[in-house]
Amino acid sequence: MSGQVNGQETVMRFRDDTEVATVEAWDSGLRVMSKKVSIENIVVNLLDMVETQDVVELLGRNGFLEEGMEKIIDEYTGLAPATALSIYINRVYREEDMQLVASLFKAIVEKFDMSKVDPQSMAKMMELMLHRIGRVDDAAVNGAYQELFIELLKKVQIAWASHTLVSRVLKELLTKAMTEQDVETVESMFEVLAAKARPHWIQKVLAPHVSKQKVIVTPILPKNTVFYQQQLDGTHIVCLEVERQRINTIYRKEKFASVGHPKMLFVFSVSGENITNCKVYAVKDLRLSNETELYRFPFSNVHDNFSACWPDLNSFHLKELNQLETLPLFFLESPSNDHLYRGRELKEVFAALENKDFDNSLLERTGLTFGSYFGLGPEAKPESNERVTEDEDEVEMDELEEVDEFEDFDTE
Repeated sequence: MSGQVNGQETVMRFRDDTEVATVEAWDSGLRVMSKKVSIENIVVNLLDMVETQDVVELLGRNGFLEEGMEKIIDEYTGLAPATALSIYINRVYREEDMQLVASLFKAIVEKFDMSKVDPQSMAKMMELMLHRIGRVDDAAVNGAYQELFIELLKKVQIAWASHTLVSRVLKELLTKAMTEQDVETVESMFEVLAAKARPHWIQKVLAPHVSKQKVIVTPILPKNTVFYQQQLDGTHIVCLEVERQRINTIYRKEKFASVGHPKMLFVFSVSGENITNCKVYAVKDLRLSNETELYRFPFSNVHDNFSACWPDLNSFHLKELNQLETLPLFFLESPSNDHLYRGRELKEVFAALENKDFDNSLLERTGLTFGSYFGLGPEAKPESNERVTEDEDEVEMDELEEVDEFEDFDTE
């Protein structure tokens, strides 16, 4: 290898068996200087004579740069790869160079589990990357970022997240919901959030979007209704008061006249034309208030959760809510047995109460009050509107055979 300027010539001689080259200076055919120089120094001096971009383009020819970096990553540990990567990336300026950086980054993440990086460095890297991303209008790129967001959301343990993080995520989602065109997605978000929100807040939010012409309008209610409520799903809750009295009762097929019963509350849940549930309580107070205690129904066919065991209840079809007023007496006068009874033989109880008033001291407390049941007290919780399951309505076969089934209730 040689170079000649104005009759002067520099000659470099390389040998395969050494890392040192011989540099000779010639002038008019005469050698005027000869010395040994390391090949590394020669390369550095030559690179200083070439523009940086020319070096990058030279190394990038025929995939040499990518192959060289892969060898560095595969074969070296410690500072060597980090130093090489830092020098390379810091010298990238032009937009077309970014394609090389993207390829390099892709190669790195394919070879390493990024979660192995210490948390502080990982967080800083993610933060810097996101800050360098401007507004994205390209649909394909937008889709890629959306997939990245979903993937990150799967990786983050939300259960371990701070309240601040969850709040910030929800606020961002709320901002996006302002322009969201997918109505079903917005409705799903509202449904989930409403389940977590306080009832009075939900009413406040819904108030501007519902008619204010009529604040409270009830349908025609049954006689002796002491409480009425309509829930957001359209379910009607109707509480009927049955005064303390004597009622003709049938135990299996044996009749008992004027059996003393306590004052009772029948709470019906009605959806459309169907009765979905009925709960039965006993009370002592002559006048109801929020503090009125609720007691267990003292006879049979009422579950521990206070739901009446009433097999034909769902078959009753109502045209008007006021048709409920006949159902409490219908239930009390229907044939009964010892099913779900909490005490000695019910037949003996009916015989002892025949032609006598019920003794209120025999009632069993529930721990509930009228206000807590209907969500009227300061610490009250609204009563859930659960349906009675088929399992709860099962009775022993020998008892069913002896009980006359309730006749169909036709209100037409």
